[in-house]
Amino acid sequence: MSKELLRKKYLQIRNDITDKDEKSAIIFKKIVSCAEYKKAKTIGIYMSLKNEVDTSKIIEDALKQEKTVLIPKIEGENLHFYKYNFGDFLVKNKFGIFEPNVIEIPSNDKIDLCIIPGVCFDLKNNRIRFWKRILR
Repeated sequence: MSKELLRKKYLQIRNDITDKDEKSAIIFKKIVSCAEYKKAKTIGIYMSLKNEVDTSKIIEDALKQEKTVLIPKIEGENLHFYKYNFGDFLVKNKFGIFEPNVIEIPSNDKIDLCIIPGVCFDLKNNRIRFWKRILR
């Protein structure tokens, strides 16, 4: 099966999930209790769409713990990460994803933990259809 067909199949499976809030709560608890999250000072994390795992509670928890939260912004074919503080203004990009509305220089902070969305992975745990480059 091609990557595109696999991705479509698993997007449909994800879209059919009816207990997303419950599953997001379970994932939240697992993330905030893991050692990598606890020791991370800087977290790169995406702003979730309606049918993805809800990341808002993770972001809120990280900010309460005074971790640096970096949110990606698509710029051309690249992702750049920008610091996010609670209440910062976000705008929807052409894919409907909320991202920072900034003109400043991207963050050069070292990301200790990066939480990214994924629909489908290969047998080596590589994400299918990942961006060409990620820049900070």
